[in-house]
Amino acid sequence: MSLPTFFALHPVFTREVLVRHLAEAGGKEPNPATVRELLRYHQRTGRILAVRRGLFATVPPGSTPESAPIDAFLAAAMGCPEVVLAYHTALELHGLAYSSFEEVQSSSRVHSGLGPSGAWAIARSAFANPWGTRP
Repeated sequence: MSLPTFFALHPVFTREVLVRHLAEAGGKEPNPATVRELLRYHQRTGRILAVRRGLFATVPPGSTPESAPIDAFLAAAMGCPEVVLAYHTALELHGLAYSSFEEVQSSSRVHSGLGPSGAWAIARSAFANPWGTRP
């Protein structure tokens, strides 16, 4: 699969997902410097945006990086391992919310120090949607 096809199929992706794709396509693990330069090149050409460290969003053809719609729900879900979209965000996803927020709320598994290790604890985090767009 070529990189334009990868970008079309992955509107939001992590660096690790791209590395896995390049390894499958090339038959071997890519050089980290090559991956870094590849990401920089596509950022400079306006094909992808860095959402945060290690998390990228694809700019659809015909859009500019400034006006590209980014799925904030997908970005929040892809941005953290073991994240669960929660609270008002879950209501929005299920069509049960009466209002729309400019942030995505999530919870994840953390060691809280209370009870057994690995117990679910509420670790609220908010992924602000700086682009002001909703899916």
